[in-house]
Amino acid sequence: MSVRRVVLFAPHFAEYATRLAIGLSERCAVLLIVNRKNFGAECSKSLQLQAARSVTIIDFSADGRIGSHISLVAILARIARFRPDVVHVQEQSDPLTVRICELARALWPVVLTVHDPIPHSGRDGDWAKRMKPFRLRGRRAADGFHVHGRYCARMLRQSLTDEGDEVPPHLATAHGTILVPEPGQLRAPDPRRILMFGRMEGYKGLDILLAAVPQIDIGGAAFEVVLAGKGPALDAHADLLGASNGITVKNWYLSPAEVVAEFQAASVVVTPYRNATQSGVVSAAFGNGRPVVASRVGGLADVVEHGHNGLLIEPGDPRALAVALSRLLRTPDEFTRLAAGARQAARGSLSWQTISSDLVDFYDDLRGLRRDRKSSIGGLSERANSADAAV
Repeated sequence: MSVRRVVLFAPHFAEYATRLAIGLSERCAVLLIVNRKNFGAECSKSLQLQAARSVTIIDFSADGRIGSHISLVAILARIARFRPDVVHVQEQSDPLTVRICELARALWPVVLTVHDPIPHSGRDGDWAKRMKPFRLRGRRAADGFHVHGRYCARMLRQSLTDEGDEVPPHLATAHGTILVPEPGQLRAPDPRRILMFGRMEGYKGLDILLAAVPQIDIGGAAFEVVLAGKGPALDAHADLLGASNGITVKNWYLSPAEVVAEFQAASVVVTPYRNATQSGVVSAAFGNGRPVVASRVGGLADVVEHGHNGLLIEPGDPRALAVALSRLLRTPDEFTRLAAGARQAARGSLSWQTISSDLVDFYDDLRGLRRDRKSSIGGLSERANSADAAV
């Protein structure tokens, strides 16, 4: 029997989980359990209303140890009343999420979406080291994994093998589109406007972009670089940025509507990362119909197809970045063609319909494997009992 009821537990990644829940609702009944604060910060009112029309949503707050224990009991009770076929968890290395995985697995198959199989560098890296015991426990409680692309699948297998763990079944899909504009938010891009968006960590290559800017050649025409987001890399280059013409810094938290406006205004989105597992920024760019100039690192090359929906460059090369940006900004036909490729990717492999359809098939396979495993264990127990009786 195919999966008909799915619980999505999202202690983080609220917009991602909400869009996935809407996609899954076309084939299944869905209970979406989200962190209240994260849901309010990441999901626009229109997205919240859209989700409420198609899925059942409950939110929780787990502030403090007592709050976490209360939430654990309430969440498990709500899951049990829903009677799911599968519990699908967005990985978060914290005690509450780990206990949800461990206790749910006793009754239902557990799927874990691993957004970063190997923690990236930056401020999150220190936190990830401290939380490693919880990350290992959560992964060991999963019947199967869901990751973003081929590179992430390889990194997941490597991380499990390095810890001496078995590698359960896993499904690789693209990272679905996020920060998708509403019809009223659509607009033509500003000519020759470059956007770098997100938390500005050192590994994201802000210094590479800044070194490339003076080398961009579009025939003497003016262009603008917008840096939208907070982070230590911005602080490290504050003096240079303060003296730079043509660079606009928005060093604060932007609401979902403000972020969409930045993507819509941009001609091109740039991700000059030194390393990466996957990137929600690329998914947001394609969801807004904007091409990407990206480093050929990690999972970026799984989704950015050179010459189709963006341009790929070697990491750490300001000159190559400048050449790629110049090519895109000075050639309108090139922008039009790559933007069309970005929209095509958003409708294809990055669409939630595609991802949710693949996931439902994966859920079915996992349930079958779990039933076979239980039958095998039951058969062994019966044979052992028969042998004991014979003795």
